[in-house]
Amino acid sequence: MINIKETKKEFILELLNKDIYKVLDLGCGEMLLSKAFLKNNSFVKGIDIKEPLEIPEGAVFVKGNFFQEEFEKDYDLIIASLILHLTKKEFTPKLIQKIQDSTAKNGYNFLILLSNKDSLSTEERFYPSMSEIMEFYPGSEWKLIKSLEDETEPEQHGNAQTPDNIPHTHHLIFAIFQKQ
Repeated sequence: MINIKETKKEFILELLNKDIYKVLDLGCGEMLLSKAFLKNNSFVKGIDIKEPLEIPEGAVFVKGNFFQEEFEKDYDLIIASLILHLTKKEFTPKLIQKIQDSTAKNGYNFLILLSNKDSLSTEERFYPSMSEIMEFYPGSEWKLIKSLEDETEPEQHGNAQTPDNIPHTHHLIFAIFQKQ
């Protein structure tokens, strides 16, 4: 069972040991995953449709839709946490290709995904299996550095499908890929 907070910390610590100088955080929210890189003097840019309550000192925030934003081509790390299920399945290959094209050689993609085993999974949206993700990151071009796939501990948060008062779990995939 995944403890989300601890698992995110574990994956970020893995990445903090790498040579990462330029970070793009897609759907950044409060920039919780990317702000750790500011302490390493990395350039950090977050894109989200909603502005964070507080933009971390030294970070750059762009209010916008990451599907429509143009990305520079030299990021050492691109974080896509719990955003790919927001896309219609037919648009996902183009978005993942855009993320990969914007990753520098030897750079990393850190993905957190709701998997096809999640209770919210639909055919119209991108809820992949680990093998589907691996198809987007072929071994000749990308190396899987670290991954984890499991169910979360029960949690409570509100949205249309799960009101605040109903504890529930999610099935997640965490993956770090390095561009070869």
